[in-house]
Amino acid sequence: MSIWGYYDFVSGQLQLKEGIFTDGDKHPENPYFYTTTTFYEDYSNPISEEEAENIINKYTYETIPYISLADINNQSAVVESGTSSFWQQAEQEVNETEQQASVAESGNEQYEIWDRCLNDVWGYLQEALSSEEMETLIQEEMD
Repeated sequence: MSIWGYYDFVSGQLQLKEGIFTDGDKHPENPYFYTTTTFYEDYSNPISEEEAENIINKYTYETIPYISLADINNQSAVVESGTSSFWQQAEQEVNETEQQASVAESGNEQYEIWDRCLNDVWGYLQEALSSEEMETLIQEEMD
């Protein structure tokens, strides 16, 4: 027996959108079934292997990253790990910009290079900081 289930995430819960299951033991002549209700209980819609493959191929397989319950309960650890990747990206951006600016032929070219870097880093900050932290940063910059 095999199942392929495709779900929507609605109001914090998974809802079966559509699914395919096989049951070669009970139905060896045509083991494929389509369902929008429950697996292994709804044998009302037998389908061909080709129809099953068409439905399966409509979807992109994704591996959902594993997050332990301890990490979910400790939201600060999750936020910090996500934030650190933004800081790493920003730091890499600054390092690359330093190299580009060091070979720039004019002050105007250096200005353009650093301006692009500043805009990119600002984007990282907007993703990494809460709206309150971002408002504080904006106010500090204006002051």
